[in-house]
Amino acid sequence: MHLKTFLLLPFLAGSIFLSGCSSFSGQSKAKDSLVGCWYGEDTQANLEPRVDWLINRKQDGTFTVEFRARESSQNLPIQTEEGYWWRNGDTYTTITTTVAGEKVDTANPQYTDVYEIISKKNNEISYYHPETKQTFTAKKVACDYKAP
Repeated sequence: MHLKTFLLLPFLAGSIFLSGCSSFSGQSKAKDSLVGCWYGEDTQANLEPRVDWLINRKQDGTFTVEFRARESSQNLPIQTEEGYWWRNGDTYTTITTTVAGEKVDTANPQYTDVYEIISKKNNEISYYHPETKQTFTAKKVACDYKAP
């Protein structure tokens, strides 16, 4: 996402996910409860926009996330990001490989996000991004979910 770039603020690049550190080889995440579609929203501290995201974490270790920012009552363009994710214990990592359909330099640290999973209860997850000192919460939803 990079919403970091898109909103001039490090975000979560990519959402939203994760079972055991894996390579990008497509290792199965079938046993990971974070696989699936998750919706979250957040008001950015430094900026007015409220940001909604819908992330689809797939069993093969890839993800797609759509970000929608709103300023006042105006929707800004949706930004889509894709990449890889994995989880190692209570740590969840994403590497964004494309933003708005354009490949990015994955060696650039702005496209890697590491989160600490705070809690996972039923269909809700909270996770913390130490670099930005932000906590995010997302709820599991159907993949065809439409935000309000």
